[in-house]
Amino acid sequence: MAQFHNFIQNRLTHLIENHPLTEQWHIFKDKLREKTVISQLGIPTARLYKVFENPDELNLSFLPPSFVIKLTYQSRGRGLICIKDGIDQSTEKPFDIDNMRQILKKHMLPKGTFVTHQKVMIEELLEAEVPNTPLLDIKLFYAAGTLLFLQIIDPTKRPPNRIYPRFHYTPNWQRVPIHKQEAPLDQHMQKPKCLDKIINYGNTIAHKLFPNTFIRLDFYPTNKGAVFGETTLTPNLDCTDSINTCLSQILRENKITL
Repeated sequence: MAQFHNFIQNRLTHLIENHPLTEQWHIFKDKLREKTVISQLGIPTARLYKVFENPDELNLSFLPPSFVIKLTYQSRGRGLICIKDGIDQSTEKPFDIDNMRQILKKHMLPKGTFVTHQKVMIEELLEAEVPNTPLLDIKLFYAAGTLLFLQIIDPTKRPPNRIYPRFHYTPNWQRVPIHKQEAPLDQHMQKPKCLDKIINYGNTIAHKLFPNTFIRLDFYPTNKGAVFGETTLTPNLDCTDSINTCLSQILRENKITL
């Protein structure tokens, strides 16, 4: 029986090589096109302010004091620039547009990859559900349209090396040991007020767009309610051996091979 870890690596290889079997998912590798598809389901996404063909065209006129700049093809925060009240959150100084352009260029995917045309997009800066607290990242893991478990991340507790305690929950908010770096089960994250709405939105996406496969869906609990973040086709889930075996069994039972 193929192991879950091997399944994820095989899918990643197929996506990079633009295998015909993954063509249905190519739209979700582009954050701009992904946003359009999710919005058509009636699910909230961050407000889109501007789109540019390349970093050199970047223009910040007529924007609110807070916003986020990102590349349409990237992951794990590469090329992500957050501005709050005119201050670059990475440097804690007033933003510098020339420096922004350099950061974006540094993280543009090179020619010859699966990317044919990468753009720059500017969105609203989302605010946390609870004032003066970090914006949590809620990750929902699905197989064949069924929600398996959730992961809750406080980005302020996540160091650059990404070695930190993980918090996983069942859909009814019970701690469950999933990750090799799982936090002690007697420790808890605060349950988002809009969790039910997040799960409802996740179920809608999973049932309509990914009914027969494995997918991770990311959401944010904001002061405006649940907001969709992104789909992740190849999540880096360093799960325990027992969970790896369990997920492998779920893949086999649902005949999920890619």
